[in-house]
Amino acid sequence: EGKVIIVVNVASKWGLTAKNYKELQELYEKYHKSGLEILGFPCNQFGGQEPGSNAEIKQFANDRGATFTMFSKIEVNGSGTHPLWVFLKKQASGFITNDIKWNFTKFLVNREGKVLHRYASTTGPLSMESGITKLLWNAAWSRRRFCRFLVKCVSTWLLISKRITKRSTWQSSHGKWSSLKISYLNHCKLSPVLSCI
Repeated sequence: EGKVIIVVNVASKWGLTAKNYKELQELYEKYHKSGLEILGFPCNQFGGQEPGSNAEIKQFANDRGATFTMFSKIEVNGSGTHPLWVFLKKQASGFITNDIKWNFTKFLVNREGKVLHRYASTTGPLSMESGITKLLWNAAWSRRRFCRFLVKCVSTWLLISKRITKRSTWQSSHGKWSSLKISYLNHCKLSPVLSCI
């Protein structure tokens, strides 16, 4: 929670593997600091195109410059489906059936953990960019609006405090002036009497 997330099932030996890794990494480098996370899940259920061990898969991803988070190999269909992927498929249904159709199916999840979009294997990661930026900037805009509201509240409070302090100072000074005025008037009243003594 708190991050915009792309969840994707990756494979090493598909024809569009290089393109997907390249574009996923491009998105990650561009938007990670703004709150984007990418979670890669190797899966060997589609044409046996992810046959390597977890260590080999990790090395394959590293060799292609991937620095986003990679997990151990899982299943995304059938009785052994990973619970996360059960949730993803339930939240964003697929064409005809909810099953994952091929490698590099991508899910876009917002900061509240809601699955907003499901992208087919043939959809390049960069085609998701407008949806990603919308989620990132909307959240950033909400934070900016809250910060501006907070600054406005503090500024108003400081202004009111300043006015109260100024008024209290004036009242205090006015009180002293009134005492001096009364003292002076009393002196004037007593002066004739004093002069006669």
